Amino acid sequence: MRSAAGKIIAKIVMYGFIWFFVIITLYPLILMLFTSVRTDEDFNQNAAAFPSSFRLMNFIEAWNIGKIFTLGVNTIIVTAATIGFCIILAAMAGFALEKMMPKWSHALYNYFVIGIIIPIQVLMIPLFRVLKQLNLINQMPGIIMIYIALNLCFGIFIYTGFYKTIPNELIEAAEIDGSSIYRTFFQIILPLTKPVTSTVAILTGMTVWKDLTVPLIYISNPNLKTLSVGLFYFRNAFASRETVMTAAMCIQTIPIIILFIVLQKSFVKGIASGAIKG
Repeated sequence: MRSAAGKIIAKIVMYGFIWFFVIITLYPLILMLFTSVRTDEDFNQNAAAFPSSFRLMNFIEAWNIGKIFTLGVNTIIVTAATIGFCIILAAMAGFALEKMMPKWSHALYNYFVIGIIIPIQVLMIPLFRVLKQLNLINQMPGIIMIYIALNLCFGIFIYTGFYKTIPNELIEAAEIDGSSIYRTFFQIILPLTKPVTSTVAILTGMTVWKDLTVPLIYISNPNLKTLSVGLFYFRNAFASRETVMTAAMCIQTIPIIILFIVLQKSFVKGIASGAIKG
């Protein structure tokens, strides 16, 4: 009886902690959503109360005033290009490190892992000089290259850990059948990495989508700004319009939330395969 009662109490405590963290995690998102559909008068009366009315015009104003379409297209281009290059480069590099260069690959792997912990603030001035020499300041390819360099190390770390779970016999069997190393990688190995690829895509996409530092420093052309920079200036210009500003924040946040919801199962599998088993 005591054992059964103890298990029940343990479950109650466990689920209590889970729901507590769920509530404190969702509360800011719910509050942001409620604020985005309120009138200015309603918000000024009680910012934390349930909306007395819903005003979807806030989203239209934010879309038009903040030039969300132009900023969104720029952000999508930068994010998609970064994700694509990071996936293919990290997948190939991880495969080479784990399956093709066993003698000195461990030292090179550690070199890439160290790159994960280097903050962008340390690299600002060197990167600026490099981009200036390449005439890529105030150019979209320039910030794409920076994002690839900043996110590639983590992708290599995840892919290399996943490749450790793939038996060498699978590659040897393909070689015996006459398959080249490129065909083996693209037709046999790469399709197995879908969970890891989803993980890299989500984490890289979130990093690039919300980043403010890189486009703020290396892009000055208003037509090439990303959403995060646009919202930064939007906040300064419309600080008294919290409802419209929050609507713009929702527009920026919704796409990445949808991406995570769609790929969440593969995301969890990828983390388990690429990190824990690796």
